[in-house]
Amino acid sequence: MVIYKVMVLMSLFIFHSVSLANNLNQSIHIELKDKVLFGGSEFRLKDIAHIKSNIKSISTDILGEIVIGLSPRVGYSTPVRQLDVNVRVEKMFPQIGKYIKWDGPTTTILQTTGVVLDKSKYIFPAESALNNFLADNFDIYEIKQIGKLKDIYIPNGHLRIKPRNIKRSDIGKRTCVWVDLYIQEEIYQGIPVWFDVKIIENAYITRYPIKKWEVINLNMLINRDIDISKVEGVPITHQTVLLDKRVKVSLHSNQVITEQHLEVIPLVQKNNDIVIVVYDRNVQIQVKGTALEDGEMSDLIKVRSKFSEQDINAIVVAKNRVEVK
Repeated sequence: MVIYKVMVLMSLFIFHSVSLANNLNQSIHIELKDKVLFGGSEFRLKDIAHIKSNIKSISTDILGEIVIGLSPRVGYSTPVRQLDVNVRVEKMFPQIGKYIKWDGPTTTILQTTGVVLDKSKYIFPAESALNNFLADNFDIYEIKQIGKLKDIYIPNGHLRIKPRNIKRSDIGKRTCVWVDLYIQEEIYQGIPVWFDVKIIENAYITRYPIKKWEVINLNMLINRDIDISKVEGVPITHQTVLLDKRVKVSLHSNQVITEQHLEVIPLVQKNNDIVIVVYDRNVQIQVKGTALEDGEMSDLIKVRSKFSEQDINAIVVAKNRVEVK
C-alpha cells in the first residue's frame, strides 16, 4: 500500500514538473508545529507541519502524505528538525527543494500517544502456547495465570501478537511465557506472562542415600507420582535414562533423581580393576592393575600395576582395558 502511494505521488510530480519550471515565483511554505502528540507508528509531513502551496500543480495533500519517519515508543518523544524533513521531502521530489520556504520553529517535538492494549489479547496466546507445549509432553497438568499485569500502551497500527518458543528448561512451579508485540510487522515490545504450573508424573526417587560415583541400578530407587514442576532439574521418568549411568553428586534418601545428577559411566573408572597391556617388541604382556583416574576412549590416564606396584601412564583402548606403548 505504501509503495502504491509513493508511485502515485511520483507520477503526479513528474506530470507537473514542466509547469513547476514555468512558475519560478511560486513557493511551498512549510511551518513545523511547536509540539505534536501522535498516535501512529510512522508519521507524515502533515502530522508535524502546516503546509501551504500556491503552486496549482502540486497540492498540500500530496506533500502531506510524505512519510518522514517512525514514531518513538508510546510516552517517549523525539525532536524532528527542518533538516530531517527537508531530506525526506527532497528524496521523494528532488526538484521541489528550491520552492520550499521554511516558517516558524526549526525543530518540533514529536511525542507518541497510544491506546491501552486489552490484556486478554496477549494472555490468551501465552496460555495457549503453554497449554500446547504441556499437552505434547505431559499427561496430567494444571496451569493458572498469576501476577498483576500493568497496562500496556501501544501506538495505532496493525498489531500482531506472537508467543516465543517454550523449552523444557523453562517449565517450573512458576513459568514465564514471553509474548512479543509487533506493530506494522516491526517488533515493538516483549511482555512476560507468568503462570503457576502443576505437572503430575511418575518419577524415580532414591530409596536410600547414594554416594558420589556409584553406578545406578533400579534397586536403589522407587517410583512415585509427584508434582515435577517443583523439582529443580529434569526428573527421571523412564528407566532407559538410567542405563549405564552413575551419580556425579551424593544423594540423600527420598530425593528425586534428575538428569543433572547423572553422567555416563566412563570406560575406565577410578579405583576399578583393569587390564594393563604392555608391548615388548613383538610380545604382548598383560598384567592386572588399578585405575587411578577416570578415562574415556584414547584418554591418557594414570594407572597402577599390581605386579610392580608402580604408577604408569596408559591409554584407554576399551572398557577396563589400557595399553602402555
